[in-house]
Amino acid sequence: MNDMNLPETYKGYSTKELLAFWVRYREGKERKAPVEKILAMGDLLREYKIAPVFRNPGAVSYLETPESTVA
Repeated sequence: MNDMNLPETYKGYSTKELLAFWVRYREGKERKAPVEKILAMGDLLREYKIAPVFRNPGAVSYLETPESTVA
């Protein structure tokens, strides 16, 4: 993550704030935030492939498993 050239802000939020929120969120310390902030955090993680799940192209989301699809 050292050479990513992350922007100062992302979708109106401080990038540092979004990354700090992600750490607290994944540790279960913080779950309440505006929906827009949570979506911005997710978009940042995806776009810059920060979270391990986004670095592995073979990873399958639990939302994409056959059991969770609606026919």
